Amino acid sequence: KPAEFISALEAIRSSQPAPNTIRRVILRVSEESGDTTTISILDARELFSLLGVAPPLGLVETVTAPPQLFAHQVAGHTRLAIGLTVRNSARARQSLLDWEPTLQRDLEALFLGEFPLLQNEPYRDISYRNIDLRYLALDPANDLGIGYLYFPAENLILIATSEQTLHEIINRLFESR
Repeated sequence: KPAEFISALEAIRSSQPAPNTIRRVILRVSEESGDTTTISILDARELFSLLGVAPPLGLVETVTAPPQLFAHQVAGHTRLAIGLTVRNSARARQSLLDWEPTLQRDLEALFLGEFPLLQNEPYRDISYRNIDLRYLALDPANDLGIGYLYFPAENLILIATSEQTLHEIINRLFESR
């Protein structure tokens, strides 16, 4: 149920962990049928469906594992990120590039109730620790925007609502290697 899912996402904002804390959010769906309750992990198609989003062709089809959702505490704000493990990075990156014109609007739920104005600015190419990312700053004073990157060592696509969140996830991915 999309409305319940969006409410659950917004509830993440109410907890205030220490600054720069990254928490993994487990996405599970439970279905009751008679005396049986089945709990399953959301796949990428289900996640985007709950967000009310139809991602571009090529993205969901190349995802190889359940998506990972993260909440990052940055300067008093909670920023979300989605990690998608992919088998065809070129196709996934092209899908994201094609999605740029509507990415902000489509992933509005990830802004947790903060509604930045639609920007007419282009995405910027940024390089951080030799990882290229694309980022659209929406409210620079509060580090709110939408961006994405590909981390080749893990075949991982990351989409986040903060440039600092993208940087911190890159740092932690390098540390874990």
